[in-house]
Amino acid sequence: MSEFQIAVVGGDGIGPEVIRSAVQVLERAVQGEPARLHFNDLPWSAAYYQQHGRIMPEDGWDILQKHHAVFLG
Repeated sequence: MSEFQIAVVGGDGIGPEVIRSAVQVLERAVQGEPARLHFNDLPWSAAYYQQHGRIMPEDGWDILQKHHAVFLG
């Protein structure tokens, strides 16, 4: 079975809502297939920027590199 790590950045506005629905679609798409998707929600948004003064933590690129894909809202 293939396993894939997917970083999820919901973003702002309706982004998080759209991403939640899109993740459900992706999970349905692989049902019955020899694949498993693991989603890692990352809190990188305008609110994160306002709190920390940066869009993602200093090791953000390192975090993203541990994933097979990045799903942006």
